[in-house]
Amino acid sequence: MANGVIALPLLFVYSLFLKVSWRRSLLLFIFSMLCLLLYFHGYQSPPDHGSLVAAIKTDFFGLFRYMARYLASPFTSVISSHLFRPVAEALGFFVIFFTAYQLVKNFIKGKVDSLNFSLLTFVVYVIATAFVTAGGRLMFGLDQAFESRYTTPAIMVWSVVFLILAHSMKQKRNLIVIILGALLVCMLPTQLGALKNKTSDLTERSVAALSLALNLEDEDQIKSILPSAKWGLELSKIPRERGYSIFGYGDVHNLVNFINQKHNPFIFDGKKACQWSIDHVVSKKSLDTNFLYITGWVYVKNLENTPIYFYDIFGQPAGVGFVGIKRVEVSEKLKIKNKNTGFKAYLKAELNSEQLVVRLKDYQCELSIKSVLSSK
Repeated sequence: MANGVIALPLLFVYSLFLKVSWRRSLLLFIFSMLCLLLYFHGYQSPPDHGSLVAAIKTDFFGLFRYMARYLASPFTSVISSHLFRPVAEALGFFVIFFTAYQLVKNFIKGKVDSLNFSLLTFVVYVIATAFVTAGGRLMFGLDQAFESRYTTPAIMVWSVVFLILAHSMKQKRNLIVIILGALLVCMLPTQLGALKNKTSDLTERSVAALSLALNLEDEDQIKSILPSAKWGLELSKIPRERGYSIFGYGDVHNLVNFINQKHNPFIFDGKKACQWSIDHVVSKKSLDTNFLYITGWVYVKNLENTPIYFYDIFGQPAGVGFVGIKRVEVSEKLKIKNKNTGFKAYLKAELNSEQLVVRLKDYQCELSIKSVLSSK
């Protein structure tokens, strides 16, 4: 990540205060300068981002408010919504001023505490990250600092702050333990959400990835993983062409190969039939004219977030998608425990068969789509 460029310079400063050998400090300085020169050689700012210099000139206090919110983002699940923003900013400013106080304290003592200073160096690294991030993202509003992707370094900062407090307040460690324990208890209800079934969310993301792999600008679907379909297609262009990541192996790769290949007709044996139904088949203006969008449900015991293959009645590839989306009404109707029976898929627009056969692993079943195709 971009903030990696300040890692070596911070290590160089750290080595000076700890008075390590001049050779090591010199090497760190050389590598720091080399890293900075290489990174910024031919550097171009992202076109849609703000400028740190401009943010400092136009909204200096807003810059620090953004930083404070960035550092306090782990508490989004603890503080009530109407109190959250001012309290979050107060907590973030506490980290900034606490770090400054600890650094000054080390300098005044004359002798640097290596453990304390190493922890503070890490906190400075994250604060500097928040500062630079604020410069580029302040234009999107202060609440953008609460994005979940920023929470990991903020959690690590608070862990370090508690370590420093525990080290400096040896006589009051019980108080620190009580405060930390209370915070963990307050966060527990949100954390328990991680135990909930995420199959439906994962399936939605799989369909979005399939849309990118097929080069389909399905805005509604792709927004489950990226801010916009257009940006997603631009971002995935080279990986698609070179077969990187999910575009080179796994379910998405297999589905794309299936829909694009010409092979001998699939022989239907009629075994292990499944229950399924189609909700609708529609054409989306944003989609490639070669594909239609199809939704419905299919029930096969113990199958969730599974690739789904569609054949026409002649055994040729007709469509691809994923099954595993939550459909509570279907589970109630069929009186089954599995709530993730819904599917989303992309169907070939030139389909000239009134029948479809769906295959999921060892299961297959047939359904007429004449009525739904007539409304496409």
